[in-house]
Amino acid sequence: MNMPEMIRRLTELTASAANDRTKEEYSRALEEYERETARLEREYEQAMTDYPRLVAAAKAKHEEAMKNFKRRKAEATGEDWIYFGNPKNEPKLHLPSSPVKPKFPPKPQPPVQKSAVKPSLPASVEPRAILSQYDLSTVERSAYEYYQAVRSVADKMLDVCDDIIRYEATHPEDCPTFDLSTSNLDSNRQNLITRIFDRSVDGARLRLLEIKNDAVSCSARIDEASTIRHLTAIENEPRANFFIVVEKCARIVNEALSLERNRKFIANIVEQCVQWSEEYARFTGSMYRQDDRWHRYSIEQRLKVERMLLPLIEHGFENGAVPTDEQRRTVERGLELLRAYRDELHDVYVKLEGVNRYWDVTVSEAQEKLPGLKDRCWNRIQDTLLGSSKREQMFLLNWIGGLLD
Repeated sequence: MNMPEMIRRLTELTASAANDRTKEEYSRALEEYERETARLEREYEQAMTDYPRLVAAAKAKHEEAMKNFKRRKAEATGEDWIYFGNPKNEPKLHLPSSPVKPKFPPKPQPPVQKSAVKPSLPASVEPRAILSQYDLSTVERSAYEYYQAVRSVADKMLDVCDDIIRYEATHPEDCPTFDLSTSNLDSNRQNLITRIFDRSVDGARLRLLEIKNDAVSCSARIDEASTIRHLTAIENEPRANFFIVVEKCARIVNEALSLERNRKFIANIVEQCVQWSEEYARFTGSMYRQDDRWHRYSIEQRLKVERMLLPLIEHGFENGAVPTDEQRRTVERGLELLRAYRDELHDVYVKLEGVNRYWDVTVSEAQEKLPGLKDRCWNRIQDTLLGSSKREQMFLLNWIGGLLD
């Protein structure tokens, strides 16, 4: 069982366990609710039964107090008369409060069956939102607080990476995987794809762990310092501005998030690179080698087309793993143009190669076919330029010009 499948299975088991736990909690809560409501009802009924007796007792007590008060008032002289002669000092009747119907607690609701909720892709990380969580004056003033804060930031970003991994595991349809171990990619295309995937969540985790481990190591040196001189030396060591560190960590994570959002586009790029390499291998393997000069010329023309693929793809990733919508469209349209030209060129050479098996075909005869191919390619690119920004138009013209000039 691979890691994504394992995570999916753990998510399902967690949801199942949560369902069982919720049912048990509901049963216990319902029992407690029934006991509590029964107790409140008994107390209310008892209070209603006792209320008339308590009222009668309060009135009898008040009457007795009034008799005593009047008797002492009649006997009072001097200062006592001042007290008993004041009506405000007569005993007051205090009746017990009427019983109030109890307010029952809310009845527990049956649990809703929980399913394995698929996590969503985390939002982009905003450096200033992270900075607001720290006392920057303390962080910049203290080496120890600085390294603790850097470690904390790295941990937060690693948590985001874990969220990305959970998203990948629970959304296999949106996160295609790539196995390039058996492909026939040439080294340049392999290196390009490797650079792109260096910004994936796995690459992001490695870079964040390097930052975290560096902070942990520096904090450990402070803990192990035994003299003020040693602490002073550590304090005086140069440190990157905390904002730059936070910005770097956020950029690492945001690149990984961008790669996830563009994963289908990248999957198409990888597939195109693999297909082009395999088709080129078949083309060169099928060439008839009786005339070396003809063979070399055919390979040279095909190589010109093949070399156009890498600059086009690199244009889509000039900002790292964050292609804009326009760049994506440019790459996709450029791939269509290049494939159409390559296929037409391939058809020409396949036909001439068949003729070459029986008659000598000169290079000049092949060259006669090229102007027509180039004219059709120029016509296609005119259509492609419509709706593109000036920047993308200039790129397409300069790019295709290297092939058609």
